Amino acid sequence: MIQSHEIVAALVDGQICERSQIVGSSPQQIAALEQSAGAALPLAYRHFLAAAGEDAPGFFTGTSFFRSQIGGLHAAANALLEENGETVRLSADAFVFAMHQGYVFHYFLLSEGDDPPIYMYDEGNGPPAKLCDTYSEYLRDSIGWHVAMVEENRVQEAAGLQGAAAEPRSSGDG
Repeated sequence: MIQSHEIVAALVDGQICERSQIVGSSPQQIAALEQSAGAALPLAYRHFLAAAGEDAPGFFTGTSFFRSQIGGLHAAANALLEENGETVRLSADAFVFAMHQGYVFHYFLLSEGDDPPIYMYDEGNGPPAKLCDTYSEYLRDSIGWHVAMVEENRVQEAAGLQGAAAEPRSSGDG
């Protein structure tokens, strides 16, 4: 199971953000989230919250993912399912922890243990389906994807700078 220190190290080592930028949720904030969920949250998810549940700039940009952004996602997810003619609805046991741009959401079931499977709905691709076997796998894969994007951006920026340096300058003599 993924641990808080592993999450922080992966975000920093992957150059997604700096250690000083990562803000974890307090025990009181986690307890309040559990109270609003009506149940204890899975341990793996609590590890994420404690490590980076408030902010980690560059991680899940454009996605409602951090603790302060996820209130109301369960209702929004069910509305999205209904809007798209899906016959399935999320149970009260479903905890939606991420929604991207209003058309994709990720969730787990509170009853499926301390490192539960992750399910995903992607608008236009049928009913929700299992995405990962555990939250730990989901988080490691997500961090890996973000690290790959950071590296790809770095390569593209370097290529752009090299290309700009190689372009002849106009003398203005027209």
